[in-house]
Amino acid sequence: MGEQQPGPIYDNALKRLTAHHLGDICQWLGLGSPVDVVAESEELPAHGQRVDLLVRIGDRRLAHIEFFRRGDRNAAARMVEYLARAGQRFPGFSIEQFILLLGAGEIEEEFRRDALTVHFHVIKLRECDPAELLLRPAAAPLAVLAKCSRGGRRQLLRDALEAIAKSGAPHTKTLMEIAETLARICLPLDVVTATGREARMPFDLSEFPPSPGIIQAHADGEARGVALGEARGGAKMVGIMLRSRFGDDPRIDRIAGRLAEGDPEVAFRTAMNAASLADLDS
Repeated sequence: MGEQQPGPIYDNALKRLTAHHLGDICQWLGLGSPVDVVAESEELPAHGQRVDLLVRIGDRRLAHIEFFRRGDRNAAARMVEYLARAGQRFPGFSIEQFILLLGAGEIEEEFRRDALTVHFHVIKLRECDPAELLLRPAAAPLAVLAKCSRGGRRQLLRDALEAIAKSGAPHTKTLMEIAETLARICLPLDVVTATGREARMPFDLSEFPPSPGIIQAHADGEARGVALGEARGGAKMVGIMLRSRFGDDPRIDRIAGRLAEGDPEVAFRTAMNAASLADLDS
């Protein structure tokens, strides 16, 4: 497995995915036409308790979806608690629950206690067909975690990035960033970074012409170098990266300028992997 990353970066990546492509993801889950789904607030009536995703389908149907990085023996009990809270907030609704298991391990598909039995849909990405995921631009970022032969993860990431780039789908750059983030569950960071560059991810670096003396070759002997700007060009590049991820924000120019004062490649990686602007501004 790749190196472990702190914090909810995988949850955040999937929330970005569903924010931009909710209908497509719900259709992949078998929840109906993309035009019939609407995201609800994740807030539940329990001291600010939140779920990962709550979707209204039609008039009286809800889908509750949780993302799990790995197996969790307490997941079923938490799902029952979420179900009770969601039922309190939406009385009379039919509620269907899904668990999307990103990595290794197991999660029970039902909760049993006395006369109570609650069933969930547990989708293990490692058992999904990557070819099917690659057919849908919105699902393609998940393909790197799907079933594959030994040693094939890097190629799956490359296939996903290329499928997204060629699709012309909305939010292409965001989808590629999400694919790279999720790939860190099963691939080392340096492999993910190199593969992303090969696929010209997250945007074409050639649009920033190299300045004299600051073209750095890949430390691992990659065939081509990456053109990096000097302080001003580097700040511009980092600023574009941050705006593509977090939208227009008055803090970005200041943050980009500060990042660009150090090593340009480190600045670029930091901007690419940050979970939020607040993390960079602290």
